[in-house]
Amino acid sequence: MDVYPYQVGGHGLLQWDVREPNRLFKPVIQKELAFYLSLHSSITPDQIIPLRQFLPKFYGVFQKSIRALSESTVASTMTQIELTQEAPGNANGDPSENVAEWVEQYSKMRYSSSLSLHPTLKSNSEEGVESSPLFIGLFDVNASWSCPCALDVKVGTRHYDDDATEQKRARHISKASASTTAQFGIRLCGMQTFNAELGTTDRIGKLAQRKLDTEGLPVHLRHFFWNGIELRTDVIREILPMLKELRNVLEAQTLLSFYSSSVLIAYEGSIERTKVLKENGQRIASIWMIDFAHTQPRRHAEDNDDGVAFGLLTLISLLEGLLQASED
Repeated sequence: MDVYPYQVGGHGLLQWDVREPNRLFKPVIQKELAFYLSLHSSITPDQIIPLRQFLPKFYGVFQKSIRALSESTVASTMTQIELTQEAPGNANGDPSENVAEWVEQYSKMRYSSSLSLHPTLKSNSEEGVESSPLFIGLFDVNASWSCPCALDVKVGTRHYDDDATEQKRARHISKASASTTAQFGIRLCGMQTFNAELGTTDRIGKLAQRKLDTEGLPVHLRHFFWNGIELRTDVIREILPMLKELRNVLEAQTLLSFYSSSVLIAYEGSIERTKVLKENGQRIASIWMIDFAHTQPRRHAEDNDDGVAFGLLTLISLLEGLLQASED
């Protein structure tokens, strides 16, 4: 196991196994795991199901085991573990008639101390094997690209859930006011770009982008789509309909509030590879919703205070502005 090489945002380090290049492993956060399990329940409400198309595929829960091969060498592996009970829902239930049950069970899972995992977590008694924390297995959205470009855009105007302490709320409100979050509903949280002229990659971390102001936001957004030769307008044109569809899906649902989630924009940086993908009728870019540790059921359907739709509208407008400017 290695540290995932294309991580541009987030807190915990993602893990990656070169033998399984289509998967990455994210340290388990209880509330986030509850989200993924609930989104794949047999009674997931109809209005939530369209969101699945914008989520990386969920492979389950894994445990990392470390084995000493010698005094100076260790080997680590990921093993999928079984849950002692299924994700919430009755396989024979009708999703359209079980919204209240789904919300109730999802809420309970967010606070369950064990999330119904096997109590021993397969604590390995085999000599020389050490078991470590759990991970969520997810599809690696950069697996399709030879030269991945990725941008983490935190969306919404509120980045704490109802469980946050007063101190944490105050800290997040202050951070939002000091960044582009409060005014625009988005904040850039890290990017990786590819310079096609030099054949090099470049990274900008979230701390530098947190200081962006009204003028700096569109400049950095343009930098993400600039490859050293030209603005990747082909990528922008491909992701704009996806962003609009995601916004429609989120506005249509009335059950969840997405606090502190991100939209990850990813595309192929290589010009040569892009040509091949286009010739084969394949996508050259994609968007994904990620980070759900603070997602929660709404107390009331009208409690739409996460600001995510507003943030997506801002992002769409900025990208349309980039296209317009490139044509002038």
